[in-house]
Amino acid sequence: MIRRNLLTNEPIVFAPSRASRPHAFSGDATEIVCPFCPGNEHETPPELARIGDPWRVRVFPNKYPSVDDAEVIVESSEHDASFDSIAHAEDVVATYLERYRAHASAEYVAVFKNEGERAGASIPHVHSQVMPLDFTPPRIAREAEAFRDDHCPLCDDAAGEVIGESESFAWLAPYGSSMPYQQWLVPREHHNEMSGAAAGELAAWLQRSAAKMRELAPAFNWAFVNFPRHQRAHWYVDLFPRLTAIAGFELGTGTFVEIIDPAAAARHFGS
Repeated sequence: MIRRNLLTNEPIVFAPSRASRPHAFSGDATEIVCPFCPGNEHETPPELARIGDPWRVRVFPNKYPSVDDAEVIVESSEHDASFDSIAHAEDVVATYLERYRAHASAEYVAVFKNEGERAGASIPHVHSQVMPLDFTPPRIAREAEAFRDDHCPLCDDAAGEVIGESESFAWLAPYGSSMPYQQWLVPREHHNEMSGAAAGELAAWLQRSAAKMRELAPAFNWAFVNFPRHQRAHWYVDLFPRLTAIAGFELGTGTFVEIIDPAAAARHFGS
């Protein structure tokens, strides 16, 4: 159910059913049988897709969805695997794209990872999520305004401290970061939506970032930021470890306090 903030008219997703998730509030998922492990496929809704036999990537509807048609992508059959350790990361990235395209009729499709309890994961087995929305998220609408004219801020060399570069991507610590050690993976090809081009390169950068973030904290997030209704925009991936809490000042004002200089972040990730 979508309701609106009385003052801003921004959408709020109401999903009371998610309170029924095992350990939804206790934060202790160690005692439950992992529904994402091989042999426990009956614990999930019927799968939508898989790669490999036996499977190494598996997709199924979210059992406790926030919105209709929400999906889970289990990224490895190994319970203790991490994204940076798997040998088939390119398959996972290809699955992101496939599931994104499967919901092309949605107003917006959120593709994101919550890794670790502090980042919002309720099950420790490595996975990501896909949420098709029938509205444009406020963040997407705000950022799309930056691309109204012919100038693209993400094509600008001054967008951030360069951590690494390849033929198809730039890995940056944005100058205006809002989270400690925040990074952007920006495709060199200017396009408003994620594409399958250079999936192998993207997978390698995601693995490198995940490994370096795990040196800082056991929890991190990434989100694919797309602009399907804004042709002039430039998609990218937003990534950050969860080192600090979003507290009263940030929640009360919408303004973030940053404690790590982007140059220091770039040195960590580039080391």
